[in-house]
Amino acid sequence: MENAKREVVKKKWTELKAVWEPLYDGNTRATPFQAYDFLNFTGKGKPQRKDLFRLFGLKEHNFVLYADGEPIAVAPLLVKKKAGIKTAYLRGHFTTANVLDLIYSELSYDDFAFLMDEIRRALGKVRFFFDRVPDFSPVSEHLKRYFATGDMETHECFSIPVPRSYEEWSGGLKKSARHNLRTCSNRIERDGAAVSFEILRGEPVKKELCEKLMFVYADRFIIKNKLRLGPFYKIVRRILTAYLKRDKMTRWLNSSKDNFHAVLRLCGEEAAFASGLVCRSGKVILNRLAIYTKYAKYSPGGLLIGSIIRGVVEINERQGAGITDIDLCQEGGGGMSYKAAYGGLPYHNYTIISKSP
Repeated sequence: MENAKREVVKKKWTELKAVWEPLYDGNTRATPFQAYDFLNFTGKGKPQRKDLFRLFGLKEHNFVLYADGEPIAVAPLLVKKKAGIKTAYLRGHFTTANVLDLIYSELSYDDFAFLMDEIRRALGKVRFFFDRVPDFSPVSEHLKRYFATGDMETHECFSIPVPRSYEEWSGGLKKSARHNLRTCSNRIERDGAAVSFEILRGEPVKKELCEKLMFVYADRFIIKNKLRLGPFYKIVRRILTAYLKRDKMTRWLNSSKDNFHAVLRLCGEEAAFASGLVCRSGKVILNRLAIYTKYAKYSPGGLLIGSIIRGVVEINERQGAGITDIDLCQEGGGGMSYKAAYGGLPYHNYTIISKSP
């Protein structure tokens, strides 16, 4: 903002909401993971299985950039000192939020650089570790320019554009993907396996359904991570299911007005599900996607994606929902190759790390 008088003011978290929400509302690129209420509910985050003490010593540092007395950006940071080095993260780093960003309606590079310079002066010697910043945010380009001598990791993500019809989507798939869908449908018909599907959007998830979905998620987590539990398998799965039901991300996805849940059932059981949040841009960002391995022979993941496409097309036609994309997010190699196979187009997000002070 040229010729504007700029200043950066440090504020407590509880002082930010009044400043935050007009900026968030003015940014059509902002995702629900940047909403004040989401970040307030999830707090600083949670420990990780491989790092139980990662929240220990984590401190909040919130900075607001003003131009001519008007707030134009918020940088909500979490700072931790480890082995003598202070590292600053964007709030949400220690959650499973798919996207991290500053809060702004519009933000030029000059304004961004002024904000970062003031933050560095306030925090002293600090390393910045900004993760999951998407290429559709101008902050990604600002960070790459500002930390040109730092390290940058580029992560491939995949998003499926919602077509005008299911046939348009399926007809655009590679032969192998179309063959897999036909094979699964034929197998289901041959076995007489009952199939049903539903989409829940912007409504609370009942406790009974939540427990069933978290059972699937827990079962898949154990199998995917190759945890050899032997006779303790069912006990651990039950404990993990109970834990996931209380998890803050689960509770937010179950209750948010922006929520989106797709559930595929086979033989009366939940065989696959996807949960996420709907952005104002029309993009659905899926935070969780899991299959019940018991039904692996039916490729429930592929059936789920196809059902989501069919269901969203119908919702757009009937309700004018304006859903534009189904974002499958980061990673597309190995076991995640289905993201591209089922029509996902690549985009990128970035991890940008400044040099150690």
